[in-house]
Amino acid sequence: EWQKTEEGKQPHFITLTDDAPQDVLFLAGIWAPTADGGACCAIITEPASEHLAHIHDRQPLALDAECRWDWLDPAITEREQVRLITRRLPSSALQAYAVSPRVNRPQNDDPSVLDRTGDAS
Repeated sequence: EWQKTEEGKQPHFITLTDDAPQDVLFLAGIWAPTADGGACCAIITEPASEHLAHIHDRQPLALDAECRWDWLDPAITEREQVRLITRRLPSSALQAYAVSPRVNRPQNDDPSVLDRTGDAS
């Protein structure tokens, strides 16, 4: 996620904490087929938790791994059904830290783009 600052935009890496209840970060998304045979996709967002709000006012909806198969079930399409099966990952399971703006260039394809450049939040 990119944070607007007086010096420009600062990228942050958002990931699971070391003590998160799961090993994979699942984000809620939706998709629809397009007329040309492709697909249109979007990540669902929600208001940012208090420990991520300083970066941006919204964040992706992180799902508890327990609901992932229900979330992916193509038979569950009604809004109320979706609301009933959706379980959010606790916000305490997420962490964010500043990383280098090098992350914005595809040619910088190495693990160092995720090195911390600021304090953890």
